Amino acid sequence: MQNYNFSVVAVDGAGEELGSRASISWSTTSKPELFDITDYSAKRSEEGFTSAGYRSEAIKGNLDI
Repeated sequence: MQNYNFSVVAVDGAGEELGSRASISWSTTSKPELFDITDYSAKRSEEGFTSAGYRSEAIKGNLDI
């Protein structure tokens, strides 16, 4: 498992921070969950796979990102 911590803050043209930092922590799973994207209407193409907009939100909802 890998842990990540991110902080973001807006900076003006002079390099001064504007407002407060926003932070988030995230962890990956120790073993990724595998799933078949064709179960979510992805279609095989010559370059690989494409969702063709059919159910891309359903695919994204099953990713651990």
